[in-house]
Amino acid sequence: MTVETGYPSLSERERQIFDQIEDGRRRGRSTEEVVRGMKMLINDQEILIEIDRVRGQILALGRQNQLLRIPGGMESLAYRATAGEARRHHWYTGPQQNDAVWPAYRRLLLEGGLPAAAVNDLDQATTKIVAYMAPPEVHGLQKKGLVLGYVQSGKTANFTGVIAKAADAGYRLFIVLSGIHNALRQQTQRRLDAQLVQPTRERWHPLTDESSDFGHSAHGDAVLNSPGIRSLAVVKKNPARLRRLVGWLECIPEDIRRRCPAVIIDDESDQASPNTARADWDRTTINKLLVDLRRLLPTSTYVAYTATPFANIFIDPTDEEDLYPEDFIVNLPRPATYFGAETLFGRSPLDQGDEPDDGLDMIRVISDDEAKTLRPPSSAVERDGFTPPVTKSLADAIRWFLLATATRLARGQTHIHSSMLIHTTQYSLVHLRHREQIEAFVREIRPSTEEPSTYREFQRLWEEESGRVPRAAESEAISWNAVADALPGVCDAVDVVADNYLSEDRLSYSDHDEGRVVIAVGGNTLSRGLTLEGLVVSYFVRSASAYDTLLQMGRWFGYRQGYEDLPRVWMTEELADAFGHLATVEAEIRSEIERYEHEDVTPESYAVRVRTHPALLITSRLKQQHVQRIRASYAGRRLQTFAFSHLDREVIDRNLAAALDLVSGALSESVEPEARDTGRFLLREVDVELIRRFLETYSFHESHLDMRNDLIIDYINRRVERADELRMWNLGILGSGRRPHVVGDRTVDLGDLELGLPKPVPLINRAPLKKSGGGDANIKSLMSKPDRVFDLDISRAAATKMSERDLVAARPAGEGLLLLYPISKDSEPMGVSRAAGSRVPLAAAGHLVGVALVFPDVADEWKTSPDEAEYVSVELPGVADHIEEDDIEAEALDTEAEYSDDGRVADGGGHV
Repeated sequence: MTVETGYPSLSERERQIFDQIEDGRRRGRSTEEVVRGMKMLINDQEILIEIDRVRGQILALGRQNQLLRIPGGMESLAYRATAGEARRHHWYTGPQQNDAVWPAYRRLLLEGGLPAAAVNDLDQATTKIVAYMAPPEVHGLQKKGLVLGYVQSGKTANFTGVIAKAADAGYRLFIVLSGIHNALRQQTQRRLDAQLVQPTRERWHPLTDESSDFGHSAHGDAVLNSPGIRSLAVVKKNPARLRRLVGWLECIPEDIRRRCPAVIIDDESDQASPNTARADWDRTTINKLLVDLRRLLPTSTYVAYTATPFANIFIDPTDEEDLYPEDFIVNLPRPATYFGAETLFGRSPLDQGDEPDDGLDMIRVISDDEAKTLRPPSSAVERDGFTPPVTKSLADAIRWFLLATATRLARGQTHIHSSMLIHTTQYSLVHLRHREQIEAFVREIRPSTEEPSTYREFQRLWEEESGRVPRAAESEAISWNAVADALPGVCDAVDVVADNYLSEDRLSYSDHDEGRVVIAVGGNTLSRGLTLEGLVVSYFVRSASAYDTLLQMGRWFGYRQGYEDLPRVWMTEELADAFGHLATVEAEIRSEIERYEHEDVTPESYAVRVRTHPALLITSRLKQQHVQRIRASYAGRRLQTFAFSHLDREVIDRNLAAALDLVSGALSESVEPEARDTGRFLLREVDVELIRRFLETYSFHESHLDMRNDLIIDYINRRVERADELRMWNLGILGSGRRPHVVGDRTVDLGDLELGLPKPVPLINRAPLKKSGGGDANIKSLMSKPDRVFDLDISRAAATKMSERDLVAARPAGEGLLLLYPISKDSEPMGVSRAAGSRVPLAAAGHLVGVALVFPDVADEWKTSPDEAEYVSVELPGVADHIEEDDIEAEALDTEAEYSDDGRVADGGGHV
């Protein structure tokens, strides 16, 4: 949808009326107040009609901006439905011709080289967010919302645009809460000064600068009482700083604060902001100060930004003062050139029938034995004498970083930053010792043209790595000789920096106009918010126990324009599997937000569900105090097996026997098989008891968290008992309908000739992903769209074109479908996957049986009577039961004792 900004379709006189109304609104008056005032001065009936027409246009345009579907996949939840229409203002009509701050910011982005398409997407995204905010002219109205981005994806650019448009629209005070570390606050301050304040300097009154956080700003009443001035404070979430800000506001008369519309941007809002106090009546220090801050700004909008929203959506929604995003959630899109968890690690298909990419071949595995040598002892006494070595995988990672940087230089990318991250522990003294080891190693491996042998290891690694990830069409192919020529200079330019409070040389790029080549060794300060410019290589063995911690540590996420083929990540196999799971969780949350919009469900009336993991917390237990274990319905869903224990002969034989027992049982009850295609058969009206017996016997892979036997059987039982549904099933056997392309055995027995089913069912070919991991096979996807309507009178061609909604709607009420897929143990990569090298031969211990289940939809069943699965969500008002957590862990970063007044935070070793 394209939404106009500026004037709608109006006559010249109507445009003048439009400008008058907009001018009045930006002076703090509501649309209705301005219109009433204009009508009192006019007797001409024709002009009065035109005033009403313009008023309607303004309201319609504001409503349209809220419903704007943002390009690139950006969605949002519907506007909060409340009884009071006061919260439903459709006030923001988009940028106007007399705006100053947004046009200046937009111009700066374009002149800085950001593509026009990206700037237009940012324009529409920020218009949508501002349209959800409280109208600045309605004094005493507050709102709370959440903007969900991606790690290292450009959230700062987005909230800078939101501030710019809100400043033009009448908001006057802007408070940006920028994480808990000085480095992130200073980085944010620099960007806002350069991109927001300096281009329109005469309109701004800065309350902070790069060198100083919030102090005691004088003349607060005069600052906030100046309609033409916009005030900006970038404040670290530190008790001392926030107390000064709260104290400053308390000294300003309430009527002035009430007339000063304010925006609070909470960057990294899942960190320190949520209340993690154990007692219901208590608040943690930071949370209490943020609640006080909102109380002192009665005309304000609080906008939380994060890439890891788990703590935010688990805030207690019954506590009206707390920060639950009750008014809106906006989901920023994943830009086309963004490297995120899904791009690197791949993910499992969702219920919506999507087909995600396999993930790029950028992950390199650190063995568990090697990881142990890099992790310091837990004992402080033993840790004092610990110096981590440069292991073989770390040596390869450093060499590849030097090679990748040399490749960029050979491609003509001069004056660029190039970075490597080494993250093995949170202990600061260990960082310093490791830095010394790495510096010595870089000096040792520097190649020399006088000694050709010094290039040998570099050339070996270059030949192994250089072709494993496709380069972009515009990236030049570079020869080994060109890279070798640039290597010595790169080695000479490398800085090795330990970034923590003990280090004198912190990571910074501002004083390196010619570009910086840097290896950063660090822990907490590098794990959230801070951008590593030109990050090419990450080496990561730091353990983490929660979703949000892992995702925020993924500094390798972001943009790699011009060197898309060069990034590499070294990590343990366990961590790689965890990131693959998180990519699925992330996609599910965003998909759920989209579904909420379609079903008109809001954050206040239905909470976001989050899939659990058997070994990982979602976030700290103190941030999950208000969650409840919920039930996820299988209504309208399709489930499929894509992971297999392909070397476990016992599991393989048991599953094959279960399939044979199911088919034979159906045939013995005189169910006539229908031959649908070559190698494919359908048995109709199979009794549910046979389905239950099969599900009790078949072994689903442990990674299929939503395909637990007991949960599926329980759901079927409930539908049978409650609605007399799913008593009869259709059973499909989907062998290969094409000439077999696999070697070895080509058929499998799944029935009895005497009972009517031909014995030799042709096996299908499903080669697993190269990065399956864990010794198991992941084929990514088992079924196709036509398979989902295999038992219906719909052609394959027609089914391929059907939308997800159409596929769900096509299934008859109460009628389930179970599909069996006999998979050849000798499956091999075919076509594109063979050419790309993304898949490998299956080489299973026996033929596998894949399973898919397709459930009919049940109107509103997922909202009103869902059935149990492994998801949690926040407990909404009116829901009585919730989890009682016995094992509650302390959250160190959210207690006042962990902060010193200069903003330093205690590290994992207890040092400050």
